[in-house]
Amino acid sequence: MIEDLRRELPRLAKFATLSPIPGFREWLDEALAKGNELLPSADIEKFVKSVGHLEPVRALRDTLARPDWPCEATLAEALREPMEKLCARYLLREKSGTLPLDPVARFHLNNGARLDRIYWLADSSARGMSQSYGMMASYRYVLDANHERFRTGGYAAAARRVLRLLD
Repeated sequence: MIEDLRRELPRLAKFATLSPIPGFREWLDEALAKGNELLPSADIEKFVKSVGHLEPVRALRDTLARPDWPCEATLAEALREPMEKLCARYLLREKSGTLPLDPVARFHLNNGARLDRIYWLADSSARGMSQSYGMMASYRYVLDANHERFRTGGYAAAARRVLRLLD
């Protein structure tokens, strides 16, 4: 694929894609329904305070259940940080065996890309919201050992800015 692009567009130097995250919402909704602890307590406390919810265990789930949250600036901004962190976790740590749960992440990482960025509310279409709460990911192809490291050990390459979301 990249070799074809290089032949057709020899001056093209960077190879990147903006991709959907089709399994994120299903994974998150299921984890929230089970009451799984998904974020550090400090992040939950910060979120609870910003939205004025009284019950930390249900705060994120209840806020996401509100159909108007993307249009309410206060709620959307309060959700941004925890959702970016949860998306990074989903793409890099949630696995089926050694492979990422997300099929698009699996495809790109297997082909040597690294997860470069996570974009908040990049796809607010009905489909984007139903698949990923509007989140999208950018994968950058860096032609080095990423492909082999992924295939042999499930190593998912990611940019520092994404890795910081996991701290």
